[in-house]
Amino acid sequence: MTQRKFPNKLSFCSLGLILIGGMLIFLALPENFAAKTLRRDRVSAASRINRSTLFASLKSFEDIVRPYFEARTKTNGAIKNASAAYSPDQNDYFAIARYWKMLSPQFRRIYAQAAQIPSNLDKVYESPSGNFDICYTLSGTDAIDSTDTMGYDPNNWRNQTHGPNGVPDYVDMVAFALDSAWSMEINRFDCVKPIVYTDGSHPSARYKVIIIQLNSDEYGFTVPADFPQNQNRPGFASYIKIRNNWSGWSDTANYIDYNIHPEKGIRVTCAHEFFHTIQFSEAWSVDATSHLDDMPTSFLEGSAVLMERLAWDWILDYIQYAAQYFADPTISLFNRNDEDAAYSNSLLAIFVYNHIGGIGFYKSVLNANALSPTADFYRSIDSIARAVTGASWEANLNRFQAESFFSGARANPVYFEENAPLFPAWGYMADAPDASNAIRKTVAPDAMQVFTIAHSAIMSDTIIIRALDIAPSARWAASYILRFRAPRRDTLVSIAPVQLASGTIPIVNLHDKDTVLVMVTSGDPVLARTATLAIDACAVTQLAGQDGAYTYPAHGMPYSRAALAVHANNNLRCSAAIDSIKLPLPPPPQFVFMGRALNVQFPLSWSADAALSLSIIRDSSDAIVQEAISGCLSSAMAVWWLNDSTGAWEQKATTFSRGGLYRWSLPVSKPGVYALFGDAANALDIRVYPNPIRQGGRICFQGKGILEILIYSLNGTLVLSERNGLGPLPQTDLYHFSGTLVNQTNKNLAPGTYFAVVGYTDPITRGARYFKQKIMVLP
Repeated sequence: MTQRKFPNKLSFCSLGLILIGGMLIFLALPENFAAKTLRRDRVSAASRINRSTLFASLKSFEDIVRPYFEARTKTNGAIKNASAAYSPDQNDYFAIARYWKMLSPQFRRIYAQAAQIPSNLDKVYESPSGNFDICYTLSGTDAIDSTDTMGYDPNNWRNQTHGPNGVPDYVDMVAFALDSAWSMEINRFDCVKPIVYTDGSHPSARYKVIIIQLNSDEYGFTVPADFPQNQNRPGFASYIKIRNNWSGWSDTANYIDYNIHPEKGIRVTCAHEFFHTIQFSEAWSVDATSHLDDMPTSFLEGSAVLMERLAWDWILDYIQYAAQYFADPTISLFNRNDEDAAYSNSLLAIFVYNHIGGIGFYKSVLNANALSPTADFYRSIDSIARAVTGASWEANLNRFQAESFFSGARANPVYFEENAPLFPAWGYMADAPDASNAIRKTVAPDAMQVFTIAHSAIMSDTIIIRALDIAPSARWAASYILRFRAPRRDTLVSIAPVQLASGTIPIVNLHDKDTVLVMVTSGDPVLARTATLAIDACAVTQLAGQDGAYTYPAHGMPYSRAALAVHANNNLRCSAAIDSIKLPLPPPPQFVFMGRALNVQFPLSWSADAALSLSIIRDSSDAIVQEAISGCLSSAMAVWWLNDSTGAWEQKATTFSRGGLYRWSLPVSKPGVYALFGDAANALDIRVYPNPIRQGGRICFQGKGILEILIYSLNGTLVLSERNGLGPLPQTDLYHFSGTLVNQTNKNLAPGTYFAVVGYTDPITRGARYFKQKIMVLP
């Protein structure tokens, strides 16, 4: 059952299933409408359905919603007397539609009975066009006002007659609204006719509409009412329910005065709900693998609101839905996983009608759906958009989102919608780029993100925006708005797809601009994605083809430094810098931190416009000391980068070289924190003990791959050399030398300080390496 609510219109469904519910927008209304806010934030029973425990969770779902339908079966289907504690909402009815074939036979029987036309509606009126049977009553809680002062000509349904015609005026107003809807949607638009519901009490071939009492915030809804067992064609019958009075419906802020002019509420309801009957006529049965024929609720409801606008453009009912969109223009619009925008999507529907093929767009989508139960909604809208406009769906969607900026006080007759001055205006705040001059945001499915660049005195007159994290093959679109200083009007500029894919978007002549708004749209229908804009807002500092270098420290400390080499492939703007910082996070397990962490900053745009290489450089003597302290080989050290988004270190492919200087080098593409870590798994494990040692005592040298042992005095005199006699030692062998420290004349070493140098095979390079350690000889 598709239902319209005050001040919100509820949703469409399929398979002869009632769809009630929807996001309710709070309005300042009389107290009797306050209950709307109570239904807005509650948790749906459908949220309990879990695919991993599908049958068990469906049973739980049935237990929650069944009392409501049981209550309706006991009251001839009247909602007013349904006393169930839980009233199903929109998501619950979608769940019923989606899992219909998996629900229990008992539940389906109860539901089918609850969906029948109530038997207390004892009067039937055929509309002047002959297309509708209108069922109503003059008694009980469903009774309508019996006033009879006018009617419509049976020979020409458009002509109003004066004086009683034996039919209550309320029924005449409903009949006129329905005949108008048929004239526009069937006769003029040539849409598929709705499938008529019939039963033993209602056998005519005319479409059925019933007038009953509804909840205080409901306009009406459409009820699919047949349940084909072996459906090999699209479409199933339905009927429309519409409320029986509009007492209290007044909200001047949203142009609602239906308490005085009930014909307004009747007309928009009939135009809206009748389009749902057409949607039902082209829908297939739904099973557990599809989602209402793959058509999002926002598409179905938005297009139904469009019918109101086309039929009665002077009734501004749809404006009430604008507040939700303008409160957050980054919401998903045509996304089956986000139904919050179901009615505010009417703004997009009107835009699509005006700019992407009129009613033909919607007929094409419905017809494509009717041709196959597995039709792909997103492929349909993209192919139709490309055929009509020559641009992708996301490009057209981005145009709508960008033009929606021009509303309220910012309305511009060149952009958006004719009633734009009546809408709110969406707000924005200046974004603060990170240290790499970049702004990163998440873009929801079929949604946009707004990147705001506020102009400042330090900016050059040209800024370069580079789009990153945006694959050329992915579905993206973008545009930007230049906000001029008063009194000039703002300007909207579209970004060509090839320009967005290449990543470079120049914006020039900023001297009279206040702000640049960049709107990036994702056409992905399911996944949220990341978009990054790198912004260079300063002058050119390095020309294409030139080489540059940035070092830390800039002066002094030559034995330990870092350097960023830059080769410009294109002109580069702004500058780079390297500084040392405290290590933000400990090294990964089994790794040892070596020296200092480096904060390497450069504009993120350089990653595409330049070749960058980072080197950490140390004097060889300093590197040897670090090896001795850490026990890690320099050749087993690598540079790591701290990934801000994941909060984890990532090892980078590092080239190691040595000579007078030890150098660890790697290409870099992202700014951030870099650090040199030693691999403890390949740590040098050479032990010298005891130390200090008594004169004439024995000392041990133990380790893998030892080739020689050399001992020097402080003045550099070689006093002991142990090479021969060790024999050829495989690298993996553990050598244990134990002996008395004597000099080359076989005398005990005199007390003092000596240097022991142990030569060994480097397990990484297979070359010879040396380990140096002080030894103290005591008397």
